[in-house]
Amino acid sequence: MARQRTRVPLNVFLNSRLVGRLRRQSSGAIDFVYDRSWLAWEHALPVSLSLPLREDRFIGDPVIAVFDNLLPDSSQIRRRLAERVGAAGNDAYSLLAAVGRDCVGALQFLPDGEEPGPAGGVSGRPLSDEEIAGILSDLKRTPLGVDESEEFRISLAGAQEKTALLYWQGKWQIPHGTTATTHILKPEIGKLPNGIDLTQSIENEYLCMRLMTAFGLPAAKTQIVEFSGKRALIIERFDRRWTSD
Repeated sequence: MARQRTRVPLNVFLNSRLVGRLRRQSSGAIDFVYDRSWLAWEHALPVSLSLPLREDRFIGDPVIAVFDNLLPDSSQIRRRLAERVGAAGNDAYSLLAAVGRDCVGALQFLPDGEEPGPAGGVSGRPLSDEEIAGILSDLKRTPLGVDESEEFRISLAGAQEKTALLYWQGKWQIPHGTTATTHILKPEIGKLPNGIDLTQSIENEYLCMRLMTAFGLPAAKTQIVEFSGKRALIIERFDRRWTSD
């Protein structure tokens, strides 16, 4: 019986070190295998507790459960994002191939043959308040703030419209290449089609975070900022950390 062919694999990196490969077979099944160099590294850790370190490949539901959760929950956002970036589909593999440079956590997904920049490298284009307001106002047309005119590609989980930016040297910036974002920006949700009023979503989430901090629970740092009349909740990413290098 003929073996099933696989598509071009996505190399999975952690801090510019190759972790493994995500592949999609012609049948549509997705598998993941750890690279031998990663398994041999003394500091190796699994990408998820459901994908423990081993030489054998993982396939099926466990793989989908891990990597699908790096993407937006909303099928509408996924569809618009796929159309925006020219992805082959709105499944996890296709979207990660297109926007997997900056995901939740520290993983990066790059096509075979493309290398990540050096760990710790920072590069971006500064934005004006007017530009940021435009990005926040246009999230329905440009999901996650991803515009085909920029090389900026990110993936954020959740159902709410949002984007992420780099805050570097006192300026908000669109990161270049594999430079990571540092903050998530959420505009007001507003009123939902079913009549639920979420026009105070910014204040609500900000208050919840402050209450958690007051009770001594770990919570992300948040602030409410206005960019040229457009308000947003800014959340410092819990999965990013500046290092000395």
